[in-house]
Amino acid sequence: MKKNTQTRYTEGLSSILLVLTALIAQISPLQAQQKPSGDFVPPPGGAPKKTVGAGTRTDESACLGSSTATPAEITLFSPSSYIGLTTSDRPTFLFQLPPTKAKTIELSLFDENMQSLYQTIVPVVNSSRGIIALKLPETAPRLQLKKTYSWAVAIICNPSDRTEDLSKSAAIEYTEPSAELKKLLAKATPIQQIDIYAENGFWYESITRLFELQQIEPQSLVLNQKWVDSLKSVGIDIPKP
Repeated sequence: MKKNTQTRYTEGLSSILLVLTALIAQISPLQAQQKPSGDFVPPPGGAPKKTVGAGTRTDESACLGSSTATPAEITLFSPSSYIGLTTSDRPTFLFQLPPTKAKTIELSLFDENMQSLYQTIVPVVNSSRGIIALKLPETAPRLQLKKTYSWAVAIICNPSDRTEDLSKSAAIEYTEPSAELKKLLAKATPIQQIDIYAENGFWYESITRLFELQQIEPQSLVLNQKWVDSLKSVGIDIPKP
C-alpha cells in the first residue's frame, strides 16, 4: 500500500515538473523580446516627410566657440527615426547647443507641409549642462490633435545672412492619452511617470519630466543614468550630465 502511494506521488510530481518546464519554455522567449522598463516604444508611423537641414556656412568661425573648435551639430532631444508624441498642445522642446559665438537662436514650428506657423528669436544663454528648454508660448498657435509638426532650432551665425544658419529639426505629434493611461499616470510617482510615458510613445513628456526632476536633484545618480539610457533608447549618444 505504501509502495503504491509513493509511486502515485512520484508520478504526480513528475507531471507537475513537466507542466512547469513547458510553461517556462513558453515564457522565456517572451521575456527575451521585452524591452527593459522605461525604454522609448515608438508609436505607429515613421520619420517626418521633410526636415530642415543644416545651413551652409562660409565662415565657420562665426558660430564656433573658439578658433580651434571642430564643427558640431545642435542636439535635439527627440527621436530621430520616429515621431515623438506629446500630450500637450503647448509642449516643451529640449535641445543642446554646441559651443558657439552666436548671440541668438531661432525656434520655429512648421506644419506637415513645412509651412511656417511660428518663429521666435531668443538670446543664447548659459544654462544647466548647456541644455535649453523652450515651451511653445501662448503667442504661438496650439498644436492640433493627430497632426504632425516639425520644430527646428537655428543658430543665427550671421544676422545679415541667414543662409549661414546652423539648424536642425525634429518631428512631434499631439495625441490625447487614453483613459486607461491617464488613470495609470495619476497613480504613479514622478519617476514612474517618466517610464510610463516612454513606454507609450509619449517621448516629449517623458524627457521633459526627467529633465525637470534633474533640476531638483542634479546629483542623483539614478536620474543621471536614466537620462543617459533614455537618450540612447532613441539613438542619442551624449556624455553623462
